[in-house]
Amino acid sequence: MKSKRLLTVLKLGVIFLFGFSILVTEVNADVISENEVPIFTKYGREIGLSNMSISSIVQDKNGFMWFGTQGGLNMYDSNSMEVFAHDPFSSDLLLNNLIQTMYYDQDEHVIWIGTYQGLSKYDIDKNTFKNYTVEGNGLSNPVIVSVTKDNEDNIWIGTLEGLNRLNTTSDEIETYEIPGD
Repeated sequence: MKSKRLLTVLKLGVIFLFGFSILVTEVNADVISENEVPIFTKYGREIGLSNMSISSIVQDKNGFMWFGTQGGLNMYDSNSMEVFAHDPFSSDLLLNNLIQTMYYDQDEHVIWIGTYQGLSKYDIDKNTFKNYTVEGNGLSNPVIVSVTKDNEDNIWIGTLEGLNRLNTTSDEIETYEIPGD
């Protein structure tokens, strides 16, 4: 009886070790060894990047890379760069070319873009911008330094003069003063 148990335990041990060795081999194949040097590719103006000063990078659910620069919003699809820039004669484009921060909302497939003149929401599927400003929407300050989303779909906007909450259902902004600098 003991020999049967011992044989069963040994068989299970061999199966475990075999499976573990396959797993370790798979994991090691994906890791760069000490002797390998990673290969980097430099991208710049030659592929159409609007500005070399990049402040924020996000990747969307389709794998496209979005770069917030001092020359506007840049989308790279691994072949070419498309630039979305401010036009002073149009209110339905990017609010300002000086981008400070971005937040990608995967659920809505939109990018929230914090600029030096307010917040722009870029709907990727519709290729449209919606803008939020101090004058038009009551932001506490035009310079947006951070953007994120909470579990209730509110967009939280950090500015140089306080915190703002955008209720995405009512499209209204509530400001919260933060004392000090």
